[in-house]
Amino acid sequence: MQQTITNTTGKQVSEPAELIKRGYAALLDNYGLSYITDAHYLESGVIENKKGWILHLSVIKIQVEELLKLVVPELQRFQVPFKIVKDPDAAGNILSDALGYTRLAKIVSIYPGNDQQAARIADALAKITNHLKGPDIPTDAHVSGIVYARYGNYKPLHNNGDYQVPFMLPATINWPFNTPAPATQFPKNKLLNDRYKLVEVIKSDVKGNVIKGLYFKGFLNIKSCIIKQGKKNMWGDNFGRTIEDRLYWQKTIYQTLSGKIPIPKIFDYFQENGDTYLAMDFIKGNPLEQYILQLFDKKPWFELAAVTRQKLTTTALKIAKTIQQLHQLGYVHRDITPVNFIISNSGEPILIDMELCYDLNSPSHVPPFSLGTFGFMSPEQEAGKTPTVKEDIYGLGALLVVFFTSLPPDRFSETDQERLYNSLLFFTHNAAISRLLCNCLQAKPNNRPGIETIIAVLEQEQKHPIVTNEQETPDPVFITSIIEKSLASIFHEYILTPEKNWATYFSNSGIVATPDQLQKQVLLGWHNGIAGILYALAFAKRAGMDSAINQEIVNINWQALKNAFFKDTLLSQNYGLFDGKAGVALALYEGIQSGLLPAQEQPMLAACFKDDAAGENLAEGIAGQGLTLLQCWDLLPEAFAREKLNHYISLLVQKQNRDGYWTSELYKTHPLLQLGFGYGNAGILYFLVYALEKQSDTAIVDSAKRNLQWLLKQLVNQKSTRNVNGEKMKKNKHNYLIGRPGIVKCLLKAGTVLNEPMAVKKASDIWNSLTPHPVQMDITFASGLCGWANIALNVKGLPGETVTPDRCDWVVSFLLHTYKQQKNKVFWLLDHSKTANADFMSGNTGILYFLLHYLSSRNKDVCIPLSDTLLW
Repeated sequence: MQQTITNTTGKQVSEPAELIKRGYAALLDNYGLSYITDAHYLESGVIENKKGWILHLSVIKIQVEELLKLVVPELQRFQVPFKIVKDPDAAGNILSDALGYTRLAKIVSIYPGNDQQAARIADALAKITNHLKGPDIPTDAHVSGIVYARYGNYKPLHNNGDYQVPFMLPATINWPFNTPAPATQFPKNKLLNDRYKLVEVIKSDVKGNVIKGLYFKGFLNIKSCIIKQGKKNMWGDNFGRTIEDRLYWQKTIYQTLSGKIPIPKIFDYFQENGDTYLAMDFIKGNPLEQYILQLFDKKPWFELAAVTRQKLTTTALKIAKTIQQLHQLGYVHRDITPVNFIISNSGEPILIDMELCYDLNSPSHVPPFSLGTFGFMSPEQEAGKTPTVKEDIYGLGALLVVFFTSLPPDRFSETDQERLYNSLLFFTHNAAISRLLCNCLQAKPNNRPGIETIIAVLEQEQKHPIVTNEQETPDPVFITSIIEKSLASIFHEYILTPEKNWATYFSNSGIVATPDQLQKQVLLGWHNGIAGILYALAFAKRAGMDSAINQEIVNINWQALKNAFFKDTLLSQNYGLFDGKAGVALALYEGIQSGLLPAQEQPMLAACFKDDAAGENLAEGIAGQGLTLLQCWDLLPEAFAREKLNHYISLLVQKQNRDGYWTSELYKTHPLLQLGFGYGNAGILYFLVYALEKQSDTAIVDSAKRNLQWLLKQLVNQKSTRNVNGEKMKKNKHNYLIGRPGIVKCLLKAGTVLNEPMAVKKASDIWNSLTPHPVQMDITFASGLCGWANIALNVKGLPGETVTPDRCDWVVSFLLHTYKQQKNKVFWLLDHSKTANADFMSGNTGILYFLLHYLSSRNKDVCIPLSDTLLW
């Protein structure tokens, strides 16, 4: 018997029908339709590469199967090519924006032969689907019911194609459908519900935006407010409930709990143009995540001032007591995360989102809304079990991880309690807090403490804070085992395409993404892509870790680089370092030197320097090409290399401004980049002073000295937009490519070679201003901790520098406490996704590269001479 459930708006919904177990391919098989499969769709018929009207059908999740059963025979009758979503999981991802706005809500895509056929198909489908409902499709114009259309390329060249949101009818294109044509220009702003002026989108979300507005309550009675928008039929679940039901439930919860726990006051709930809105008081203050990060300032808990630790503990205690009050009132919150709290200007934490809240005493919204936030969501909540207060204990424990480490909980082990405890102890130096957090994050609900225990431990910490002074020295044997396991993950099928090319995962949406919600793309560059991965693997080969390297996959990817860069392709004309042939040259040089790539490929090195790179900087231009030339010098013909070096130097000297600096159009919009190592003057200067080792020339010395003086002047000019102590630079202070570390590297080299003590002194001042034990999410080589720490390996003898070895030890220990492990494979999460990338500058091989160099500096048995790597 089918169970009937009442949703929050009083409508009756039913449990979903049995879904087709092997996806929707069986439906096409039943009609004898042939098809091909991609990551998310089944494609039937031949889709031409042309422009025209494309029809899309949108439907809520519970109605997907019914829709397909209705429309597939109709589309077969029209003999038109089409695509349908391939299975229920893909449908869920498409409806939730996990695959980006260009696919949002497009359950069926139809490619008519001409305008007349498009109109006939639209009419027919609108009639047979008029009882169904679905979200709006943002890239399309609404035709009728769940039928939408857009004019554009049937096969867009790029992910974003020629999409425009909202869809505007091109002036030269006729609207062929039997419904009113869409607008040809953007609508003018008007008051929402005749009383709300929209001021600013605080959070953009496909299911509905969070907007700051002005509430015109009456004449001269105007107040700021927050408006939550629920877009029509978005966020549909397996029980037919949509975002409308969620907002109605929030309204009910807020009204019930008003005055009992700290939440904003709700004063309006309305619908307009199919969307639902919830208006509430605007709370002046800071989002909790921002509040925590500002107080930590990238330092570990044990290095914070006592008053700062007290402030954080007090706020955490207030939140714990709010959750206790919520439980006493018979509710479970189920989404205790930093984004769901605001710290008011008076210092009080305010709960601002109650969407997933569950009423323990009433079955009015059984089953509970799903899901939650990855990292903060208990195993039983993720499994969809009936909520209990133990879900909130897990969520509160995860939030306390952020309070005491400033890192998200998904950076730590989820299954190994001993490792989790040791990792938390490393960041907090507080055994009682570390043990409490471990207990809260127990997989079994009954093993978690009660809310009273959490409050008691926090109160004890508030009254008698304890921070021990413990130092940790990384174990070389353990580091070696982690490197080997990490190498194994680089060759795992998850990171490879079916053709065994390395792929980079990326998300088209802002949500925390799971692997099936991500896009996979083969990149070829040195910064991101195959060239950089091969470059890093060459150093692993040098270190004697051959057994972990899959030579077959290496060879396949090297062949992919050759096909892309040494045949008549668009990429063959790119001679830059990060994405072009200079990066390929680095991979080839290190590959040959290590034995990773065959020596007979050596003649291809010279081809990487055939033409000039565009611009002057290191990332894309002549400086990067020149440094690569110096790195590859001993495998190039001497006369060729020297001629190219003279040419590069001549180009840079000619382009240098008479005041000593190089400029670019890029700096007009991004002035901070003009100083940096990757895209600015520091990288160019670094190349010039290294060139002096091969060719002593007064022109080079003069050019380098003039730029050095300009650079020093910018660094001490407090009013300069490029000032090293400015707010923007502070935010990127550990960023190798645009922040302080790369500048320090340049100043040290230039000051030493040019005999300029002021440059060395400035490098020392900047270096010593950096937090010696930084804590941040970004651990990459390009912009995070690994690039900064790799410089620390080479910083010796700076005035006032006493903690350089400790800086390196800190980052290595940081990595050893934050890796993820699946069986015998190790990797690091690098952003808000649940996946790992193998890329060099922004992925896992860059981390490996740093660990190998660290090991070389600490262990004589690992031979990777640091002097062999000019760049990094």
